[in-house]
Amino acid sequence: MDTQRMLSVMETPQEFDKSVREELMHLQENGLVRRLYDFSGDNIPEEIVPPKLSPAQEEAIFTKVEPQRPRYIKRGMYAVQLISWAREYSIPDNLLVLNSDDFHFGGEKETFHKVLRHVGLPYHDKQDFDVVHKRSYSFDMLNSTKELLEKFYEPYNARLAGILGQEWEGVWRYVKPADVTK
Repeated sequence: MDTQRMLSVMETPQEFDKSVREELMHLQENGLVRRLYDFSGDNIPEEIVPPKLSPAQEEAIFTKVEPQRPRYIKRGMYAVQLISWAREYSIPDNLLVLNSDDFHFGGEKETFHKVLRHVGLPYHDKQDFDVVHKRSYSFDMLNSTKELLEKFYEPYNARLAGILGQEWEGVWRYVKPADVTK
């Protein structure tokens, strides 16, 4: 999950951090996060291990949990969401999964042609890929929020790479920038 994109409706990094922690606690109450972790204050667990659930149990909890708005954490749990699709459609033969970064950061044409090939449409020389909706963020998130999110998503992203293949390993790995704010 690209954590920088999660900043959309919050006005300060502190509000965003609070929202992330509240959603993690909500997921904890519903069984998608182990209860042994303390997300209050500035706490960041050394690691965050998902609960031992079967894919069916995890999917059942995931679909019934109605997190409070804005649902940043749940939305980024791609492996949980993709597993039911992978049961019905073979990846990559019948289901094409794209990294939006490939499209948004200079790979528009290549991504477009990849989709055309996947669905069996002929080559089309599309030239303009004007951005219709561009996100902008009024602030960077706190380094501590990035670290917390990275630790939370790490096992899910590893599972996602297991579903999608090696080219997805480390795609969302967090690289800590120079110390900006705690």
